[in-house]
Amino acid sequence: MLVVGAVLVTALALLAGASASQGGAPRSLPAAPEVEVTPSAGFPPDVPQLPRNFRGRGRYVVPSLGVDVPFVWNADHGDMRMVAGGPDHLIWFTNLIHDGQLYTYTYQWPGITTPVPCLPNLGAFTLAQFNSLVATNAQPVGSEILVTPWRRPVEHWRMGFVAPPFPLASADIYVDPDDPTTWRQVLHFGLQNLYAADQDEWIRMRTWEHRPGNATLPPPCQP
Repeated sequence: MLVVGAVLVTALALLAGASASQGGAPRSLPAAPEVEVTPSAGFPPDVPQLPRNFRGRGRYVVPSLGVDVPFVWNADHGDMRMVAGGPDHLIWFTNLIHDGQLYTYTYQWPGITTPVPCLPNLGAFTLAQFNSLVATNAQPVGSEILVTPWRRPVEHWRMGFVAPPFPLASADIYVDPDDPTTWRQVLHFGLQNLYAADQDEWIRMRTWEHRPGNATLPPPCQP
């Protein structure tokens, strides 16, 4: 439910995080062509893009809150789902793009006692739109070496943009130097995050496979 996730899928926007869900019943969009990646025409081929099919595992880390929990990020033919934590952790939330809609739902978060209903909170939104936002706004920072969870070379990209209703969103994206559709790390989306005001939310991927993963709607989000 952090802004990081809602924008990670809106700017991104899996992310990671969320904001309170608002909106009505989901609206279906025509299925996108089944291609592995939806390239953003006219942009450099090395710009970060999310493939339509992937499955990844890692950690969602918020040092200011003492949070370090499992993180799962999957896509299945253009639907996408990220889940941080679980019932035995301090936090537990999910963000999704499903059938052309953006969803977010927080089960547990410090100070949140009643989950907000899971509804499509930003209207129609697709993985292709997300990739276009990244391609339009991301700028290369340079080649770096990640040291967590082990030493890995990456290409570092930075993006910032205005995306109503969010006045400003920003993020640092780290991808494999040989494949910009393999994401290694993401730092924060959403400058006005309500739940992690120190803006120190990290998605640190340990594995990333180019095959479909589970991106179904969880029970709280189903009609």
